[in-house]
This record gives sequence, C-alpha cells and structure tokens, in this order.
Amino acid sequence: MKKKDFTQLICNKCGWIHMGVSLSFAENEVKEFNFYYDKLKPEDQVTLYGGEKSHLSHYLFCQRCGSLFTKMRRIKKSDTVPIGCTITSILDPKKASDDK
Repeated sequence: MKKKDFTQLICNKCGWIHMGVSLSFAENEVKEFNFYYDKLKPEDQVTLYGGEKSHLSHYLFCQRCGSLFTKMRRIKKSDTVPIGCTITSILDPKKASDDK
C-alpha cells in the first residue's frame, strides 16, 4: 500500500487523529496479526496482547472516545496533527465498501 492510499481522519466528537484505511487493508492486517499471534506461546499471547486476537472491530471505532468510523472527516489544513505520536488506523468512510 502506498502513502497516498492512507488518509488522515479526525474524529468529529473528540478531535483524535486517525489513519484512514480501506476495508481490504484492515482485513489483511487482522489476518497477518492473527497468523503471528497463533504462533506465540499461550503465556506470551496473554503477556504481550492481553490474550486477545485482532478483530475488524478494532478498525471501526475511535480509539479515544469510541465514535463510529462514519463520524470521521478528512483533516483540514487548519487542524493540528501531532508530530511524533502513534496514530491508530480506522476504516476510511469513503473506502469502507472497498474495491474487491
């Protein structure tokens, strides 16, 4: 996936910034993580990841306030995007139906 395939989205409720991704990207990330996770020892699954596999639902909600991905909008030049922080992925409302 190229940089242009990602979009910066902002939550309309809390202002948190997210990286918007397509449905196929999110599904692939879940599949790849779970493949890795399944190879870990059970105690490492718990210690490192709380004993929880990845789910597509992790891409549906704002990490900060829980708003649905459809409540996001593209950032504007006037929005402040923090530098040097972790920006989590969320489904991009414009790419959620995907091009499968």
